Amino acid sequence: MSKASSLRLPCHWEEFPLSVEIGGLDGKNFPRHSHSFDELVIVHEGAAEHSLGDNIFQLGKGDVLLLRRGQSHAYLAPRNFLLTNIRFDSARLPEHRSRLAVMPGYHALFTRDCPRNDCVRLQLTPPELARLGELARHIQQELAAMESGYASMAEAYFLELIVYLIRLYQKSQKSDGRPRSDMAEILSYLHQNFAEALTLDCLATRAHMSTNTFLRAFRRETGNSPIAHLARLRVMEGGRLLRHTELNITEIAHAVGFSDSNYFAKCFRKLVELSPREYRKIYR
Repeated sequence: MSKASSLRLPCHWEEFPLSVEIGGLDGKNFPRHSHSFDELVIVHEGAAEHSLGDNIFQLGKGDVLLLRRGQSHAYLAPRNFLLTNIRFDSARLPEHRSRLAVMPGYHALFTRDCPRNDCVRLQLTPPELARLGELARHIQQELAAMESGYASMAEAYFLELIVYLIRLYQKSQKSDGRPRSDMAEILSYLHQNFAEALTLDCLATRAHMSTNTFLRAFRRETGNSPIAHLARLRVMEGGRLLRHTELNITEIAHAVGFSDSNYFAKCFRKLVELSPREYRKIYR
């Protein structure tokens, strides 16, 4: 087996933040580390212990993990452990959120905040694992060849992979007795209207719930509060405007729904780990 990834990012990362690496571990631990990007891990063969924060759990064939940026983890006692790592920067990839937001599983997988010692985990059947592996190989081939239009093709395969995972997640969830489509509609509304002056009461009314019930339902669906989720949406759009427009930071803050540019900068640094000025300097 080839040695597992060295965590170096490919040369195209600054232009297109997506990479796929397939590698293996056998016998030797892979040391604790963290990332400045999100990572999707697909286990194809073998077994290992996964140390995440202060938790340790077993991984085996068919396991899929979604690790957030900044999470510290390690692989221990690997045995013929073959995995695919898909690394991506969700803040910089092209936007499809307005369409994905209507899928309830999207928020559970890709927008909710996870504790440092926890992550989203799925168990796939052999046919499901084979399909996911095929999509990952398509992405890897496009990124390696870098032929004309490679970014568009890689993005298309990545989007197909995301939608496939969301569908698998939704199938795996048992009904809790409340129609999930109600919350999906609220999440879609937030994605389309995040720059507006939205209040907790107006969102609860739109969801036909009391404020307290809405808060509990929203946190259960996304792992976050409505206000924190709204700030994340605004920051992500702010990042896009920093990359693609000449607007100054105050103008961008107002455009995405912040009335105070200093608060925008504070939220931006918390989520992106860079100031808006630093982010623009790196990614323009």
